[in-house]
Amino acid sequence: MNIKIIEYLDESCIRYTSNEGSITILKKKFQRFNIVYEKNSDITENIVILSKNTKNYKIIDMIYKLNRDNFDISNYNTLIYAFNTDVKKTTILFNNMIDDNIIPNVSTYNTIISITELDYSLAKYYWDHIHNFDIKPNKITYNAIISSCKNLKDADFYFILMKKNGIHPTRGTYNKLISLCMSNLIAAENYFNKMNKNIISPSYSTYCLMIKSCKNDPIKAESYFNLVGYKDRKKLYDTNIKYEIFKNNLPK
Repeated sequence: MNIKIIEYLDESCIRYTSNEGSITILKKKFQRFNIVYEKNSDITENIVILSKNTKNYKIIDMIYKLNRDNFDISNYNTLIYAFNTDVKKTTILFNNMIDDNIIPNVSTYNTIISITELDYSLAKYYWDHIHNFDIKPNKITYNAIISSCKNLKDADFYFILMKKNGIHPTRGTYNKLISLCMSNLIAAENYFNKMNKNIISPSYSTYCLMIKSCKNDPIKAESYFNLVGYKDRKKLYDTNIKYEIFKNNLPK
């Protein structure tokens, strides 16, 4: 499908309208790009195609408004994901879903908590909301809420809860926790050791975070640097991470 499809759509089609003539025009223009647009047709497929190829959210929103009465949980999850850069819109869609008596599932919460991860208070709202239903957070849910945390105390709370409920932390979980330990080398090493104990191999990003946490301990920084694979050491030099750690110890 031509990604410039929007250039072929009239403004009258972009606006939400119940005018059958405008809908007919829209359908014909979609057909030129092999998009099946029929009211009550495969809504999810249309949203996926449009969100991947046109990035024009007015059209996606119009499809939603024309078909809202027939939306199910799958359609809503796809739609919320399509608007993953617009927190305000996803919040409206989530509230509409609840108003339409459609019960969210764990995928809904995984998506919306990930979308709101820059705003911990909002992410926590959805985390708390999940307990209104008989839904158990999974690994993705825990990682999403941990990613939204701005301090180690909050993140560690979910980390402990995660393990208590039998969910195994991932490399991403540990990396986020370590990233919150930049002024606390002891805490960073604690998570790093737990990571190794659980047979999770540190990544390049893990070593970068550990080195950054060693700001006042160049000897330990050097020890973590030496653990980095040979090919990645040059990358560390190129990004000046090693220089930043040792710049205060350079010859005058």
